[in-house]
Amino acid sequence: MASVSFEIQKNFGVLGKNNKEWQKEINLVKWQEGRPKLDIRDWDPQYKKMGRGITLTPDEVEKAIEVLNGLDIDLLRKAYGVVPQSGTDETGVNEVVINETDVNGSVANEFIDG
Repeated sequence: MASVSFEIQKNFGVLGKNNKEWQKEINLVKWQEGRPKLDIRDWDPQYKKMGRGITLTPDEVEKAIEVLNGLDIDLLRKAYGVVPQSGTDETGVNEVVINETDVNGSVANEFIDG
């Protein structure tokens, strides 16, 4: 199997960790002798092994940002099985409760029609 050469030129952040301590990261990576691309994938702690990932050109990053900004995150959470704390008022309208802690440490509840 041929070796793959890469150079992580910039780390933009960690999206999460799995139970093997691998991290899903967003990096600027130069693969082989190509141009650097935005890269999203899992990496082992020593950066010797990697999972499958996705690389994006600047135009693809721009489009991905546009698509993600229009994403209904509550719909995604529900599909994933994470349901926001919610209730129904007397009119039958669903309300999502958002808890915010103010500077004094008390919790304020906001209701948003959903």
